Amino acid sequence: MLDFASLIVGASLLAKMDTVISNGFETTACPYVQQENANVSYSYNLTPVLQNVDVTQFQNVWGRNSANDTIVPWPGKNGYAVMTINRPLIFATRFTVPASGLSTTLNGRFSHGATVPGPNLSMAISSTCGDFDPPSAFCKVGNAGPGVQMVGWQLPTGTAGNRCVLTPGQTYYANFKLTNPNAVDTMNCGDSPSNAYICVISILNNVTP
Repeated sequence: MLDFASLIVGASLLAKMDTVISNGFETTACPYVQQENANVSYSYNLTPVLQNVDVTQFQNVWGRNSANDTIVPWPGKNGYAVMTINRPLIFATRFTVPASGLSTTLNGRFSHGATVPGPNLSMAISSTCGDFDPPSAFCKVGNAGPGVQMVGWQLPTGTAGNRCVLTPGQTYYANFKLTNPNAVDTMNCGDSPSNAYICVISILNNVTP
């Protein structure tokens, strides 16, 4: 049986307390309500669970594929992360593409996990935190259900085709949110008054050198 309770415990307080809301004096802040912390597991059995992970930074989420793994920077490691998300908030995980030293064929893709999926997701890769409508159609996807591939990416030298092009040296955000914050999902979302706003989602990171 999936240990849903261990993943969701304490998440409602984290999501409500640890948020970033931009104002005119915070030029680096996210323009939307951003979830800064989440409980994360790298096992579909949801054990162990890492509590209070800083999900504003890409490497903290997909820079490892097990709880005890050594963290590496973007593009991270192949694997999935199962995370708590607060219904009204967004994930905006920041990463910088190295200016040099990358394989010209490096590419990757995010997918909505099919096990412990949670409600449908919208995703975009943008140079702006919280931006779900970047200019390129290849950099965004909406209403992705379980098992659906989301945004793929490549470098300007890449030939994978139909992917979001990332410029070396540029900083980006992988932005995620529940497409419908009020979606009914009794299996993967909290059902008690204390955690009714918390859902559990899984997102896969796939990287091809």
